[in-house]
Amino acid sequence: MNKFFKKYWGLLLVLFFSWWAIKPLFHPGFFPMHDNTQVVRVYEMARALRDGQFPVRWVQDLGYGFGYPIFNFYSPLPYYAGSIFVILGLDTLAATKLMFVIGILLSGIFMYLLAREFWGELGGLVSGLFFMYAPYHAVQVYIRGSVGEFWALAFIPLVFLGFYKVFRHSVDDPNLIDQRAIRQLADKNQKSKPQIEIKKRIWGWIVIGSVGYAGVILSHNITALMLTLFLGVVIICCLCYTIKSKKLLTSCFLLLISFLGLSLSAFFWLPAIFEAKFVNIGSLIQGTNNFRLHFLCPWQLWDSPWGFGGSTLGCDFDGMSFKVGKIHLLTALAALFLLFSKEKIKKRVIPLSASLPVVMAFCFLLSAFLTTEYSKFVWEAITPMAYIQYPWRFLVFIIFSVSLLAGAVISWFKNYRLKLFTLDLSASSLQTGLLLFALLFYNAKYFQPQKYLDVEAVSYTNEENIKWTTSKISDEYLPQNFPIPKESSEIVREKLLVPSLAVVSELEIKSQKYNFTINSPKEIQVLVNTAYFPGWQAFVDKKISDFLVKDGKMVFIVLPGEHKVAIVFGNTPVRSLGNTISLLSFALLVFISLYVRKKTFG
Repeated sequence: MNKFFKKYWGLLLVLFFSWWAIKPLFHPGFFPMHDNTQVVRVYEMARALRDGQFPVRWVQDLGYGFGYPIFNFYSPLPYYAGSIFVILGLDTLAATKLMFVIGILLSGIFMYLLAREFWGELGGLVSGLFFMYAPYHAVQVYIRGSVGEFWALAFIPLVFLGFYKVFRHSVDDPNLIDQRAIRQLADKNQKSKPQIEIKKRIWGWIVIGSVGYAGVILSHNITALMLTLFLGVVIICCLCYTIKSKKLLTSCFLLLISFLGLSLSAFFWLPAIFEAKFVNIGSLIQGTNNFRLHFLCPWQLWDSPWGFGGSTLGCDFDGMSFKVGKIHLLTALAALFLLFSKEKIKKRVIPLSASLPVVMAFCFLLSAFLTTEYSKFVWEAITPMAYIQYPWRFLVFIIFSVSLLAGAVISWFKNYRLKLFTLDLSASSLQTGLLLFALLFYNAKYFQPQKYLDVEAVSYTNEENIKWTTSKISDEYLPQNFPIPKESSEIVREKLLVPSLAVVSELEIKSQKYNFTINSPKEIQVLVNTAYFPGWQAFVDKKISDFLVKDGKMVFIVLPGEHKVAIVFGNTPVRSLGNTISLLSFALLVFISLYVRKKTFG
């Protein structure tokens, strides 16, 4: 434990200074947000898990009570985390708040781990907190309530950490190989060559990068789409380098990270892609979600008024802010100046670290360009980008690049010392203190909701709120051509409708299965008040029964007499394929982790 504290004391400070970012989540009640569905989604996820459904795809009460396959399409990872707390005994509101807290903390932790590889402990501390306290991060948490987005934001540094470590350890270049690790292994009189042991660690970082990439995909598929575009550029650049140096195996390792990340999350994205034709996904890019309505003006990245409204056409009427943060921009600019100064470039030890500002500057400029109307031709040329909906979502990569650069300011002053009265301080420590004070003084105020609501968990999980209020917010996952209720009186109260002459007994209703016994003196028609989606099947006396889809719901015939009936939501071939790929990938990653054991974080 002492060894951990000595090595990762910066991580403890990241967690300590995170208090002002998460403090509002410990206030009684909750707060309003644009996507005011989070508590209900956690509730429905926990209910499905308790029913034995895994992976969870279908929830039974959303969709106006008809149910729909939200987690077949909408990123499930944050809700799995939140539902665990519900299953452990917390109420749904408290579990939702903890889900928010975890997403915020992970952003600082993973950025710290990435930045310390380049800038050391103090640099990692600065970058981690700059990432956590970026104004757009506050927008995601306390204004938009976009849980999936800020969870995905947290995993992005982990992806690049895996890429960087694999590249650094696999390229046979004395300037890139971790010489300190080699010396440590050599000092322990390892029987095998230290170089071979370093190569083993590559597999550990492949696991880390793969888990990070899968984490982004499972947290927010739109952010994953944007990240994939950037990773494609990174892999191409690495490929060009390795072709020139005849080290193609390195590029193979980077491709393997991507492949394993995709494989691990295949249970989610495979059905999401191939079954999208069955639901109203097209509505996500229509109307006010059209990307052409949400371009920014460049000056909005420097400063724009803070507010709790939404995004509108033009640059003068937006209800929320899209600023990167003046402290972030100025610190990143100072870091670039120092990193590119001739004096410092001459003293560089690791060329890969010296090339980082070029990569981050490119990431910043490309992301900033894609937020403005000047990039409209790119959006129209690459059709899938329409599903990103809002060009300003590229702020994720802007704050990633400037936050990672911010830590570089500290690293260049680590060898200087200052005497202040009787204290002998390192210049970097003093500079870190001043930077963090300024960061918290100016940016902590953004991590506040507009107001607090005096509500409890039941305020969100009551039937009327789930089946009507929340269902109206997000009904794009209902099957195509399903009749949308116009009034609250049309929501589902009973899952089964049978003629009065029939007797239903032993009724058991779960999210993915309805079991009951029905007794009727003559042939009857049974209506299942559930939206039909591929995977639903009817079994009468354990035999598959044909059914009709009427007004989007299932109708089947039951012959006279007593019968055991089961309505079951199962897997389609593409879901089974995705599940199998993910299971095999998970087993492979566990095997690799056991193989490398403690060498993973060496």
